[in-house]
Amino acid sequence: MDITIKKIKAQKGKLVFEYDKKEGNTPISTHKSTFEEEPEPSFWAAFGYLRVDVCRILEVDPGQLATRIMPTGVSYSTDAAGRDAAIITFEYHMPNSMTTTTINTPLLRLMDVNEEEMQPGYFDDREYLLAPPFYCDEPTSAHLRVLQNEAVRYLEGHRGQGSLFDDAEQESAETEDSPVCLVAMGHSGTDNRQIAG
Repeated sequence: MDITIKKIKAQKGKLVFEYDKKEGNTPISTHKSTFEEEPEPSFWAAFGYLRVDVCRILEVDPGQLATRIMPTGVSYSTDAAGRDAAIITFEYHMPNSMTTTTINTPLLRLMDVNEEEMQPGYFDDREYLLAPPFYCDEPTSAHLRVLQNEAVRYLEGHRGQGSLFDDAEQESAETEDSPVCLVAMGHSGTDNRQIAG
């Protein structure tokens, strides 16, 4: 199954994904899904990197303004030549008026990046050349691709909750007299503490 993320939106405790899905020889289907389940921390880390990236796109000092910027979404697109591009949507906090306004970056093409730059937590302090006009720089392109990968992982079931049981607990839950199994069986009307002992 191939998933292509078209839009990611994170607001008011919900995640909204718009994506195309292709399974085998079937035609591409377009989906929009809303979730309230918490993603893995790496998803939020990918979103967090975009604060500084937005400052670079807007040509302002990240040291002064990054804390006022809260990315809330990214729209991805591909042009006829197969070049990927993105728009970052963010809220800009204005402390004097105690309000926020929503702003979109311009549509910028993504540069090609090395596979290692797309790994979560990757950081390279080398100096980057300025991006050509109408392009994101390399770190921003990498962060946008990492976020896209994190969204696919979320849709595949990688959520913040993780595994409820480790292997030993899972095995003991399968036996008839395990505390986990007894709690599950006695959940309808009896005191769970008595059953679990």
